Amino acid sequence: MWSGLKQECRIRQLKVLGDDSIFGTERPYDLIQAQIIFERVETKLNMQNSAVSHYTDDLTFLGYQINYGAPSKPLDRWLAALLFPEEMDRSWSDVATRALGLLYACAGCNDRFD
Repeated sequence: MWSGLKQECRIRQLKVLGDDSIFGTERPYDLIQAQIIFERVETKLNMQNSAVSHYTDDLTFLGYQINYGAPSKPLDRWLAALLFPEEMDRSWSDVATRALGLLYACAGCNDRFD
C-alpha cells in the first residue's frame, strides 16, 4: 500500500482480492491524508467504501462483517443477491447455479439463509 508508506505506516498484514483490499498497520492510517496522496496521482479513493478501525471485527470486507473470524452478512443482503442478480438470468440453470453458489458462499454463516 503505497499510501501507507507515504504516511510512514508500516503495513503488517495485507489481503488483496481484485480491487478490494484490507490491511493492518502499526500506526494510525489517515483516510483524509490517503485521499490527498491519491489525488496527486489522479486516483480517487472511494471514501464511502473505506473505513479505519482499531479492531478488525468492526470492518466489512467483500460484503462480510469479520466478527472474530466467523464472517457474517445480513439476511437481506443474501436475499438481494439471490433475487436481484447483477446480470439477467438466461435460464433456470442460471437461477439454480446462483442459488447453489450463494449457499456455498454462506457456508453456515446465516442459519436463516441456509
